[in-house]
Amino acid sequence: MLKKHHQDLSWDIDTSDESFYPGQAIPLILRISNNGTGERSVFFGRGGIEAFSISIRDVNGTLITNSDRLQPSGFSESGICRIATGSFSQKSIVLNRWCSTLLMPGEYKVVCDIGYWLISEVENHKLGPVHSISLELDIEIKPFDESGFRKKLEKLTEDVFESKIKTRNDWNKKVLYEKMLALTESHLAIPHQLKLLKTTGTTWLKKDTITSLVLSESVEAAEGLAHMVESSERFNARDVKSYAVAAVYALRESGKSDILSATDDFVLKYPYPWRRASID
Repeated sequence: MLKKHHQDLSWDIDTSDESFYPGQAIPLILRISNNGTGERSVFFGRGGIEAFSISIRDVNGTLITNSDRLQPSGFSESGICRIATGSFSQKSIVLNRWCSTLLMPGEYKVVCDIGYWLISEVENHKLGPVHSISLELDIEIKPFDESGFRKKLEKLTEDVFESKIKTRNDWNKKVLYEKMLALTESHLAIPHQLKLLKTTGTTWLKKDTITSLVLSESVEAAEGLAHMVESSERFNARDVKSYAVAAVYALRESGKSDILSATDDFVLKYPYPWRRASID
């Protein structure tokens, strides 16, 4: 893969496999090498993802899907990437947060545009100029195969729920796997995503997972969310609980009779949280 140089930094981007199933979560692994004489610190925004905008194009360069920069609220430790001189650091994001991978089988090009800041240029607590770089990589979407997808999903859930955390690297991998599970676009992931909602303590990850459950338009997702709200399982934070209530209403908008009948009693007890949350 072509490596790009910018300032004293060298950038390249890769992923974890040669091909993926439609809807499978695709990690984008950004590697930054420091060729300078001192440590460099790169800032990707408060949430660590605002710096990115991503598009997917076909082999002819035709735009298939794209997403502008995201603006999450709050702060995250992943916003700053520190790179020692003569060394490198990695940052991993999940393509599905920006662009769906529910694509027809074929070859595609992912274009990742990054607008980042250098901590060395911060003055009086104000960020300096935005630096821009564009990275590309090729991916293949292969024909969907339920058996093969299930195997990939089983391995991912094993990495999420059964991995042993001994080092910082182990922790970083687990965080990435959790994001991948939360952002998987398949009804096959629903039971695992509901389990993730019960175990994770991260507000953003919960909201990502809830968004995926809404996109499934599944009665299983509707019943699972309703049960968690009613039993207060892991939903003590008011914003997350409101988000989950709004998600049940969003699922009802599908008009599916099984979802409506399964949640009729729920909406009588829980009004839509107009001032608290909404699901796009």
